[in-house]
Amino acid sequence: MKRWLPLPPVARRRFRSRPHALGCLGLACLLLGTSCITDARRGLRDQEEPPVVEYHSPYPDNFAGFDYWVGTREMNASGWGNLDAPIATGFLYRSYLDWEPLELEVGASFAYERQGGGTAPLNRLRYYEFDLGLGWSPSFGQEYPVAEPYVGGGVTLLIGRSDIEQGGGIDTFDDADLGGYVHGGMRVFLWERQYLFVDWRWTFDTELDLGIGPRDTTYSMISFGLGASF
Repeated sequence: MKRWLPLPPVARRRFRSRPHALGCLGLACLLLGTSCITDARRGLRDQEEPPVVEYHSPYPDNFAGFDYWVGTREMNASGWGNLDAPIATGFLYRSYLDWEPLELEVGASFAYERQGGGTAPLNRLRYYEFDLGLGWSPSFGQEYPVAEPYVGGGVTLLIGRSDIEQGGGIDTFDDADLGGYVHGGMRVFLWERQYLFVDWRWTFDTELDLGIGPRDTTYSMISFGLGASF
């Protein structure tokens, strides 16, 4: 009759640890297989879906813009004689608002025209104008140059001054009035920050008395300029 000899303590420990070792080996194989499958699926997705190049429009990466322009005004009312087409220049500061693509507009301009000649013209007319309004300018295009149409409007303070020769001397007349303005045009971004633009503007509901009686100072203007966003 055989008698089984008891196993040494070390052998017993090895036989007990064998199931744990098999479990760890199985878990490692499972994790390795999952990682391989994930990498393979990621590789297929990268092959099927090429990377998309995103276009970053000038808005809202930029926070403000500054425009400088030169144009010619045309007085729409009669009675201005040869002073009906003053040359104007000015600037417009645009600040982007949280409600994109709305902009806050703050502008100022100066217009000048004269009739006669010499150091003391027979008649000279000057306009100073200050604007406060809102604009709207969505962006279109995928690569530069980018077209950006815009419209805007608000209130304007028009200050006029005229020099008129009367009785051998020159009399100066000043007047001011509040009115409204609307404008629109197109900006063309040549680069990310710099652009050219053309603008049409109409100022209305203003009247000044500059020595020849009250006159309607409604006018339209076409201007060209350049600007930069920052």
